[in-house]
Amino acid sequence: MPHIYVGHMTIHDACKAFRAAGIPVSTKSMADGIASGRYSFGRVVSVGPNGNRKFEIFPRDLYDWLAGKAAPNLDQSIDPEKSDEEEKGSEIQWIT
Repeated sequence: MPHIYVGHMTIHDACKAFRAAGIPVSTKSMADGIASGRYSFGRVVSVGPNGNRKFEIFPRDLYDWLAGKAAPNLDQSIDPEKSDEEEKGSEIQWIT
C-alpha cells in the first residue's frame, strides 16, 4: 500500500486561507462553522471539560470548498503565502 499523507490545518491556518481568498472570518466563526457542519472540510474531534474544542481540518477539502465558491472570472490566487503583488494576474493554485 502506498504511503498517503493527508495533512492537517489549524483553525488559524483555515482562517488565513479564507482571508487570502477575500472572505473575512474570525477564529470563533470558523470554529462554529465547522462544529455546526456549515463548513464540510473539518470536524470536531473532541471537546474538553472547559468547552475547548479540538478540530480536524483537511487542507484539500478546504481548498476545494474555496474553489467551489470562487467567481467564474476570478484570476487571483488563494495562496495565503503570496503577497498582493505576486497574486495579480495569477491563476488559482492548489495548496496541499
